[in-house]
Amino acid sequence: MTKLLHICFVALQAYPVITNDPSLKEVGGAEVQQCILAKAFAKRGYRVSMICLDYGQPDELFISGIRVIKAHKPHEGIPVLRFIYPRATSIWQAMKMANADIYYQRAAGSQTGLVSFFCRHVGKKMIFATASDTDLMPGKQRIRYKRDKLIYEWGLKNSNLIVTQSITQQELCAKNYNRESVCIRSCYEFSSIIEDDKQIDVLWVATVRSVKRPEFFLELAQKMPELSFKMIGGASNGNNWESYYCQIKELAARIPNLEFVGFVPYGEIDQHFNTSRLFVNTSEYEGFPNTFLQSWIRGIPTVSFFNPEAVIKGRQVSVVVNSIDEMIVKIKELLASSKEYNEIGNICKEYVQQFHSTDKIVDEYTKVFETLIT
Repeated sequence: MTKLLHICFVALQAYPVITNDPSLKEVGGAEVQQCILAKAFAKRGYRVSMICLDYGQPDELFISGIRVIKAHKPHEGIPVLRFIYPRATSIWQAMKMANADIYYQRAAGSQTGLVSFFCRHVGKKMIFATASDTDLMPGKQRIRYKRDKLIYEWGLKNSNLIVTQSITQQELCAKNYNRESVCIRSCYEFSSIIEDDKQIDVLWVATVRSVKRPEFFLELAQKMPELSFKMIGGASNGNNWESYYCQIKELAARIPNLEFVGFVPYGEIDQHFNTSRLFVNTSEYEGFPNTFLQSWIRGIPTVSFFNPEAVIKGRQVSVVVNSIDEMIVKIKELLASSKEYNEIGNICKEYVQQFHSTDKIVDEYTKVFETLIT
């Protein structure tokens, strides 16, 4: 049955990731996960489609065995009216063209409601997957308009299945939306890891927006002038985030031991992890960062305020702190002790290999698909 199943990912902003086009300066964790999954499903024999925004590509094309169908252009249409045309109408038409068995949509947004309504209308199945803890925290979702929030919550409640990233998200889903969910971890494509010279002590990679708290990373660099820091990330779309990005970039330029790189395409990010010793996450909220997996597979320890709930052999994989001062202490301790650094690094590698391989995660999704279709 699985070889005949057709899975369609409604992943509007995934085209820059799946094509690795450096001219399209967009990359998000939800899109990265969907592209990894789509490729893994295709390799297993599933029929796979993906609906993306129109960046000038043909109406449909095949990439890595995935049929990519385009919807509307990123900013096409008249404000307010464009919610219906061309946005909802083009996505609906693309979903109809895909004619899949299961439609998979990730991250909170009005698309959740649209996909859910489409599936109910045509008798298909819909999976909603979380991208952040805030997806399941009413009032905390990154959704601008009340209309879209209501549409999202309707879609969440009416989806056939909710996939969460952690036990915390499962609890939030039950508490806030009275829905059961299935916890399936994020996955990572294992590739050859190049051991380059470790030129950078501390690395930060994220989209530059307030919830990621990049100003905390600037503070770390200022308080540890003896260490080298690198900051990677582009501006978030919409809501005047460009001005915030420019502000962070300007402040970073004043710190001698901090290199501000800006946006880097997903396909080119590995070299920056290969040359770094430690990874820091300063976010207020997260789901399960891909950057943790990119670090851990290389044996790079992570230090964060966020607890990813990663445990192996009774030991927590990530170093979790509660304040900037505590983060400074842990960074210095890790970089000063080769024994502790190597011990944590080995734990990181073992954890990713055991729990986050694409084979393991596809196996888990296969069981979920069977329960949905039977």
